[in-house]
Amino acid sequence: MVKFDNGGFWRLSLSQTPLPDATYAAVDTILVYLKWENGKATYVTPDERGILPERDTLGDTDEALWPKGKFSPDPEDPWKINRVVYLLNTTTAGMLTFVSPTAGAHAATRELVEQVDRMRQFRPGAIPIVRLSSMEMSTQYGPRKRPHFEVVDWRGGTVADAPRIEPPTLREEMNDEMPI
Repeated sequence: MVKFDNGGFWRLSLSQTPLPDATYAAVDTILVYLKWENGKATYVTPDERGILPERDTLGDTDEALWPKGKFSPDPEDPWKINRVVYLLNTTTAGMLTFVSPTAGAHAATRELVEQVDRMRQFRPGAIPIVRLSSMEMSTQYGPRKRPHFEVVDWRGGTVADAPRIEPPTLREEMNDEMPI
């Protein structure tokens, strides 16, 4: 598991050392429900169609029994929708999983998915190669850093019948005509 901390650094979940600079293939993204209880995580993942169940089917619907919020004295739903990004280190083939319920994670994941959708219109199956970085976002508490999946390259995803674009001729490249 990898996390993005308040200082704008990416770290392994149990480490205080920032991750070294590396690139990762962002192999998949999903939404999950996540509930923490007694230090253990319970996940509810999408069905085979990619659809999460309705919230009220998960139980814990009595708001009077909900725990107090992390940043508020108000009760907070124990089931939170989290964004998940599966990352493959392009050098070591080590896997990392990013899981977060924050607005910043939502924005970062949404941007990544939109880029993938656009690229796959032209290169079905293309996989983005990302660098884990940060961006500033406005919050009610002022500017804060949020995670960002910076796409630095694309791998795979070819279209067999894509039109071939020929390189320019010397005449076109030089924008010059020589008399014959």
